[in-house]
Amino acid sequence: MGQKTKKDKSRKGAPRVSKDRIRRVDADRILEQVRKLTGAALEAEGMDLVLAEFKREGGGYILRLYVDKEGGITLGDCTMVSRYVGDLLDAYADEMPRYRLEVSSPGLDRPLTREDHFRRFEGRTALIVTKEPREGRKKFRGVLSGASNGVITLVADEVPMEFALHEIESARLQYKHGESTC
Repeated sequence: MGQKTKKDKSRKGAPRVSKDRIRRVDADRILEQVRKLTGAALEAEGMDLVLAEFKREGGGYILRLYVDKEGGITLGDCTMVSRYVGDLLDAYADEMPRYRLEVSSPGLDRPLTREDHFRRFEGRTALIVTKEPREGRKKFRGVLSGASNGVITLVADEVPMEFALHEIESARLQYKHGESTC
């Protein structure tokens, strides 16, 4: 009596498995569904879905949509897209886990995800990150000088380099002070 006994911690209970591990979220499937549900509607409003991301951050999931339109996107546009897309996904998206929806402009360092993006910003400085190393590196910074038939041309140190679109992991504009943003 009166003595405290220590519990044997060598035999722990079953390992805890988070709901996330039980129900793996297929981000690619979700993003494809988001693109299908929202693409035509955004296009009808003169907007472009530049990039969609579905990621686990903090304690939950975030669905981040970057939208743009000719002349730039406004806060009102982002609000309208957020309400519309939220309602659309609530009604039609299959098996979406709980998520937080964020809608924003692509910003000055906007992502380049399609051939038409690269063409639109020809003459601007960009950073391209390749999936596999080339010449011992994966990051290439230079001026966009062309895009056709799935091939992007970047002039880095006065040397033109070609990248097949499928070789590119990510690409973003690189804003330089004083450079035009249009």
